Amino acid sequence: MPTIELISIDCPAIPALPTYRSFAYRAETRLESHRALFQAVFDSLSGVIVHLANKEMEGEDGCWFAGKLMDWTSTKADRDRELHAFATSIVRTVREAATEQEQIEAVKEYLLKRSILPETCDTVLVFLPDTRSDVHDLMRKLLDASPQHRITFSSDYQFGGERRECGEVTLSEFFALHDRRQLWYNALYYIRADEEKRSPGCRNDIGANS
Repeated sequence: MPTIELISIDCPAIPALPTYRSFAYRAETRLESHRALFQAVFDSLSGVIVHLANKEMEGEDGCWFAGKLMDWTSTKADRDRELHAFATSIVRTVREAATEQEQIEAVKEYLLKRSILPETCDTVLVFLPDTRSDVHDLMRKLLDASPQHRITFSSDYQFGGERRECGEVTLSEFFALHDRRQLWYNALYYIRADEEKRSPGCRNDIGANS
């Protein structure tokens, strides 16, 4: 089952956080993952880590799992339908293109779209609607608690594909990826408050495999 962990970067102490109806959580100042996928990154940071979990696990010890926070209804059939609809629009665009260059650009757009669509629900992270709202609120509060107004969001799922370290996005951009079903499992994202400027030297290659 998947784990979800967030770090409020350089947060000096555990902030006051509300109880959420859709998930349980545990906040700690020791940045120790329940799994090892991104522990090397955590070791390079300071702050407060928050582990998310299924609501019924509230108050329990040990490794927490967050599978009941997710919408598992997305399937390969959904992806195939999206690809078919997009391919149809590309064919129409190619037929209507006035020049060969416009045809080439239409095909390139199709190939790019195909490369970023999730293959199955095992590789793309989608929260249930109520959970999405609660996670958004938690992330906003962790951003406020960070002196840098920056956090990390990471997931670890045994069927989630390869490990990815993605670039930095705003909170709004992060949830735009989520709503387009382009948020990956086994990925770490750096997230900044919407009004903050990007950190110098920080990559912005969301969706890239690293």
